[in-house]
Amino acid sequence: MVVKKFELLLQESVEWERDYDVILNTSEDVADFAFHGLQAHTWDREKFVAIALNSKAMVIGYNVVSIGSLSTTTVHPREVIKFAVMANAAAVILLHNHPSGDVTPSETDIETTMRLSEALKLVGIKVLDHIITGEKDSFLALYRAGYIE
Repeated sequence: MVVKKFELLLQESVEWERDYDVILNTSEDVADFAFHGLQAHTWDREKFVAIALNSKAMVIGYNVVSIGSLSTTTVHPREVIKFAVMANAAAVILLHNHPSGDVTPSETDIETTMRLSEALKLVGIKVLDHIITGEKDSFLALYRAGYIE
């Protein structure tokens, strides 16, 4: 019985968009993908997206993990891990927007980044960056800002 329940759990699917033609080597590449591919500057509420990459930094999928309110969204590590594992990701890039336009990271943004980095590290998936987008072409890369090793 326990094995049967476990098998059913593994059969659950996670839906995500695939885009195999996009390679994300730099923070600017990610911001371009966010603004032009995902239209992040048009989101009226905070959205948190996990972008799965293969070992060559090619996008193998992305998933809107959470949609919040005007100024906050809640992200559970299990949702990001589930997507990353099911996508067979070698690494992930985290992305979320600030509808206010101000890309300054909050304490919660920093804590979430560190918590997700540690959680994903346990399953062998590296967080390469966490990009916060604001108004058109405005972004902050937490890796460059020194919050991700």
